Amino acid sequence: VVIQVTRPEGTVVLNADDPLVLAQRARVRASIALTSQDANNPAIQAHVADGGWAVVRDLDEVVLLEGESRTLLFNLSDAPMTYAGRARHMVENVLAASAAALSLGISHADLARGVATFTPDVRHNVGRLNVYGLDGRLVVVDYAHNESGLQSLIEFSRSLMSPGHRLRVIVGTAGDRQDSVFVALGHVAAAGADMVYLKETPKYLRGRPAGEGVAIMRGVIEAAGAGGRLYDVALGEYDALLAALDASEPGDAIAIMCVDEQLRIFGMLRDRGARPWVESAASSSSGQDA
Repeated sequence: VVIQVTRPEGTVVLNADDPLVLAQRARVRASIALTSQDANNPAIQAHVADGGWAVVRDLDEVVLLEGESRTLLFNLSDAPMTYAGRARHMVENVLAASAAALSLGISHADLARGVATFTPDVRHNVGRLNVYGLDGRLVVVDYAHNESGLQSLIEFSRSLMSPGHRLRVIVGTAGDRQDSVFVALGHVAAAGADMVYLKETPKYLRGRPAGEGVAIMRGVIEAAGAGGRLYDVALGEYDALLAALDASEPGDAIAIMCVDEQLRIFGMLRDRGARPWVESAASSSSGQDA
């Protein structure tokens, strides 16, 4: 609906890496800006050759392509929300936001400054891909609440880990989601986690009986043959994180879909001496405090 009602003098930003999104071009009356994590994406090349413009990722660089020109906007190593490009879903967001900002006349310098100061911490983005080092473990707290969010959370968490260590994932979502979402969460968790902790979200049951969503996910995980990797008690977010921490070893990572008990969890991490993880920690063991 948004792309259809955008006025002709406006700009619609579309992700050229998603075929379903790219196909919406036919419904747009406004100017179109494309984004991609592949500078050689054929759709990008054709769009620019036809007089359009695009914002793309080229290795560590985010560049503006327009006509014959290629303009460096900023480096992903200077975009903390992307963790130097490790968080591909955040790179998608940064590309889209950059294109939108440019279409509004924001200068390149102001764009780069905004990206550099938009940080994944409790001050600027509480619960949005906040990473902590604690006793040699990594804890990744994110507001993921559907299967695509969980998939991105798992992929990002894996990118921080060294081989041979385990990823423990705390999974669950609000009760008003369709059963198919709980099924999909179970499939993603079974495929991507070394240990799964199913969580209840009491504040967000929204009419669904307690335990029903957890039961759906449990059934999917067991049917996938991953029951042996399933923690056998459904917990709230805080207690699930405590259980995962207690069972973990140095070098492990714990990723939590956190929508319910963020403040309590951040307080516990602070009290235990957890420290925000930064990209410089990659030069040492990725499970060490930064």
